[in-house]
Amino acid sequence: MAGKKRGKVISKKRNVNRGDEKVILKIPEPEKARKESKKQAKLLKKEIYIDYFTKYKGYFLKNKNLILVILCIAALGVFSYVFRDSINLFFAETANRMINDFDVSKMESTQIISYGIALLILLGLAAFVLIRLKRGKSADIILEELKEQRKPIEEILRRTKHPEKEMPREWIKTNIGGFDQLIDQGIPAGSSVLVAGGAGSGKTIFCLQLLNAAALKNEKCLYISLEESEERLKEHMRDFKWDPDSLEKKGLLIIKRVDPFQIARDVEALLAGAKGELKMDLNEVGRLVPENFAPKWIVLDSLTALASAFKEEEDSYRVYIEQLFRYFESLRVNSFLVSETEQIPIKFSKSGVEEFLADGVIVFYHIRKGDVRERAFEILKMRGATHKEKIVAMQIIRGRGIEIYPEQEIFTEMGGR
Repeated sequence: MAGKKRGKVISKKRNVNRGDEKVILKIPEPEKARKESKKQAKLLKKEIYIDYFTKYKGYFLKNKNLILVILCIAALGVFSYVFRDSINLFFAETANRMINDFDVSKMESTQIISYGIALLILLGLAAFVLIRLKRGKSADIILEELKEQRKPIEEILRRTKHPEKEMPREWIKTNIGGFDQLIDQGIPAGSSVLVAGGAGSGKTIFCLQLLNAAALKNEKCLYISLEESEERLKEHMRDFKWDPDSLEKKGLLIIKRVDPFQIARDVEALLAGAKGELKMDLNEVGRLVPENFAPKWIVLDSLTALASAFKEEEDSYRVYIEQLFRYFESLRVNSFLVSETEQIPIKFSKSGVEEFLADGVIVFYHIRKGDVRERAFEILKMRGATHKEKIVAMQIIRGRGIEIYPEQEIFTEMGGR
């Protein structure tokens, strides 16, 4: 018949009249239905494998050294079982020969040296294995701590709400080796960036290097120190062959020390008279920006010292710090505010409010891995800019400053966090 061929359905559609309506029913071919069923089964099986791998991936990464040792022992056991006859014969002959011939008094000096070298090699191999296991365990612990650190930080970033700003029309470059390669266009002009990290991680050097590079391009810079003296900071710059005195004479750089306790006293006095509402010219509190000086770059080092000066008056500090961020924004300057944290931080400031207010957060790490410490750097967030989301290696080089290596990733297991 025209519509049939050896029982196989040729027509894929059938017209059915229901009163005035015309309904088209789709009738799949049996062969096509079987193929679709097999395809769905394969996809389901693949999803099961992926779920299984994801479930146990963390365990394997955490205990990879122990698993490696177990696999080596298992392989040695299989080898011993397969070649058991040859091994038994070899050790029996070797044992007999050693029992009969091993007499130190009759041994030549070369034989004694050979035995000694063999013993040292065995001890060295054992020590190497132990050290590797110890370092591997240490790295795994650090990785787990960093992953644990992400939980509250990711929540903070998720809930961060910034006031509406115009999209940046200008982006700035830091001219610090490797840093600018981590951001597609650069830092949006007028941003406030939190510079966080533990003691000795490179925060102050980064900020000094930043201002030195900007001043060399004839851009005015202000470094506000709440801890170290002006001369001490200049010495830091000279250590890296930068010339702060020449930049000061040209009116391109000012390093100024401000007493954080005086700021705290002034703010608390003003709050007492304003019933908790801070309405004042922030430039009057501590005279942060010198008169007749309009900087394009400002560094405040550090918020930690400022927070400590407020003692138990956390509410006063929060009010002040919010106004401070707004003040820097009104000046349209590129501001970098230093915050001291733990080496593996859970939060990036003493109060936890600064990371909400800042447009960007960059983090310096000085991580201990085994018997050594590694320096690392990360751009955690940068509002208005696309940046690489990874922790990369960095160095502090005498005579040059900070060098960041964008392609040398630390803890690759954390990629795509």
